[in-house]
Amino acid sequence: MKEISRSEPHEPHPARLTPLRRALAWLKAGHLDLAMDLLQKLADAAPGDPQIGYALAATRLRNGQASEALKCFNSLLKTDPGHTGALQGRGLCLHSLGDRPAALDTFRQAVSADPLSWRAWQSIADITPYEDDRIHALEGAADALRVICQTEGSGRNAFIAAAEALLNARKPGRAARLLESCAPEDGNDPALIRLFARSLYHQGRFAD
Repeated sequence: MKEISRSEPHEPHPARLTPLRRALAWLKAGHLDLAMDLLQKLADAAPGDPQIGYALAATRLRNGQASEALKCFNSLLKTDPGHTGALQGRGLCLHSLGDRPAALDTFRQAVSADPLSWRAWQSIADITPYEDDRIHALEGAADALRVICQTEGSGRNAFIAAAEALLNARKPGRAARLLESCAPEDGNDPALIRLFARSLYHQGRFAD
């Protein structure tokens, strides 16, 4: 399931969508109670469905129900141990519940299963107590995002996340090269311009 964000314009009204798509539309729009009610009904009607189970777990996590979400993610991982989304969700639940070592182990399982799981790399960087580990994780996130940026159809958010990860990993030269070589067609994007300026600044290229 892709990253959940605010609803975009021109989408069909949720009432006209199939039940699962309607629940995901409610979730994307931030209507957590509506999404959870519908997803719970779907889960009761189709126990074991992985898409419904993952959506329900993500909704519970978003709604602050970390313990219940953890049960859902654990159930998904019993049948699909390499499900990187479920591993990421499990790690977030564990961290929310105060178990940082277990959360770190789970995020590391996610990047081991899929090195392009940049959110898991970023989560490691966010919570590790060790600076070397943090830098390594930031580099992992940046490398994953750089690969994603090179795929067809990658959007501006991937470029922004990749450049920020490189800057946080103290790699301003790589950030600048990424923005120069992989930037979307809109070269006037303010966020990308600011990131490019930051990358030049951290290289000492003030006159550029």
